[in-house]
Amino acid sequence: MLDFIKSNFRFSPTVTTVCISLACVMVWASSWQWERYLKKVELVKTYEEHSESPPLELPLASGEFESVYDRKVKVRGTFDYSRQVIVTNRKEVSGPGHLLLTPLKLNGSDKRIIVSRGFIPFEDREPQQWEKYNFDENVEIFGVVKPSVDSMLFAPSNPDVDLDKPLARIWYFPEISKMARQLPYPVVSDIYLQKIGAPPKGEFPSEYIRIEVPPQTHFGYTIEWAVLAVVTLLIGLIMQVMPKRRKASVLFEPDANRDSPTIH
Repeated sequence: MLDFIKSNFRFSPTVTTVCISLACVMVWASSWQWERYLKKVELVKTYEEHSESPPLELPLASGEFESVYDRKVKVRGTFDYSRQVIVTNRKEVSGPGHLLLTPLKLNGSDKRIIVSRGFIPFEDREPQQWEKYNFDENVEIFGVVKPSVDSMLFAPSNPDVDLDKPLARIWYFPEISKMARQLPYPVVSDIYLQKIGAPPKGEFPSEYIRIEVPPQTHFGYTIEWAVLAVVTLLIGLIMQVMPKRRKASVLFEPDANRDSPTIH
């Protein structure tokens, strides 16, 4: 096999450069998916470990929130229903919809925290339709601490906001650090809470605590990208082995357009 490759190989800078470049991109994608897989495995483990554990108090004094990411916490405060927003393009078993996010003024503090109260149906897109979800203002809720999402691959950009602009009601991902800029009071901008549990009455906002892409999916993508990288390199090798054989076959192939000798 090696002798065959050596005797037929014809180096092509273009083919080599293109195939190696594509393979490098695929290896990077495989590595990225592997990192995502490891993070999701750790996330599943965290959820399982703390699903039955007593809730923590949110460490507002220190502001060091990384230690409580994906942990269950308990907060008390007052909802500001007048400044609710939605994160759109979400899906539940009931169909497409949105996440309803509401500022909560924490008891004993002048700060607010954004609470994702859960999933609402797609038709409830306008602020006046959210009024039916305005339950008690003074609440004690349990939630999972999530970091602000500052960017999302392939997602549309969130609205440009400021205090002197109209309140932006529709968002594409929970970019809390930007949401805080349109609110007229101090907001904890590093994190938000995903509320745990059913609504006080009715079906919505329904609990939306989930791992949208499970670890097994990322593991599968890791293998797929790695295999594609290997296949791409093999294709580049084959393309540089075959031209010499094709050239040889053309040299010995009869010319169909050449006149055949005529016997008189």
